[in-house]
Amino acid sequence: MYPGDIPLHDFPYRHEHDPPIMIKQLNPHEPWMKPAPDRHTFYALFWIAKGEGFHHIDYTRYEIQPQTLYLMRPGQSHFFEVVEKPMGISIFFLEEFLYLNNQFQPTELFYLIDQCPALYLKQSQAVIVTQLIEQLLDEYDSERLGYLDALQHLMQLLLIYVRRFYDQPNTALTQPTSITHLSSQFQRLVDQHFLTIHHLQVYADMLGVTPGYLSEQIKLVTSVPASHIIRRRIVIEAKRLLAHTQLTVSELCLHLGFKDSSYFSRFFRRETGQSPLDFRLTYREKYRNTLG
Repeated sequence: MYPGDIPLHDFPYRHEHDPPIMIKQLNPHEPWMKPAPDRHTFYALFWIAKGEGFHHIDYTRYEIQPQTLYLMRPGQSHFFEVVEKPMGISIFFLEEFLYLNNQFQPTELFYLIDQCPALYLKQSQAVIVTQLIEQLLDEYDSERLGYLDALQHLMQLLLIYVRRFYDQPNTALTQPTSITHLSSQFQRLVDQHFLTIHHLQVYADMLGVTPGYLSEQIKLVTSVPASHIIRRRIVIEAKRLLAHTQLTVSELCLHLGFKDSSYFSRFFRRETGQSPLDFRLTYREKYRNTLG
């Protein structure tokens, strides 16, 4: 991690032998609730029952509304820009906690909704989510007999319902399971290797498919070509380092796997409409109070 970079928090175990899940009321004093960018190594769901403002996730601003669910996967940066203090529940967990069987892949959802991590619920949907989250919090706090099994099943059920709520005609999640699974596998690989692998051919080889087939299937799920996913991940990392570190463009270029800083600058401008230094200046000016 470079000086000034966004903090990266590990899972916040309460005690040494606790299970890898934490459920609690939203607390304005937690690092991720303060108006400063933050990252974590675990999955997170933020259920907003009441509140007003914005939730910034990977440099996109999503409005905070009552009955909103935010889903975040490991490594994403975020912060809250609060007008009215949010009330709700946060759920943090590691992937290993959920895998009771292989029929339903719970964390796949966090990759399929990459383009829209904020889910604004209808009243009937909010009732279901509220009931499940309240049951989760009750089981988590009580530690009654069998509470870990109950937590695992309730989390599975919550994510199944959320998956259904995202399912709308002609959207990504209505695609066959084999296609959505390929998409989530691809996006996991991009998250792991984007600093060193920029070419679609290499990812296609890893997945045992042709580049054309991979791009076609990814577009069915995400509405954008596979190459866009790779470029977007590079741009998010570039924005993070430009905003929060003092790396020069040349240093940043090497970190991101580009051999030529001029080429990187052209790439960044093509993707964002700004030069790297223009982005750094405008972002820091806009959020100078947040950045301290």
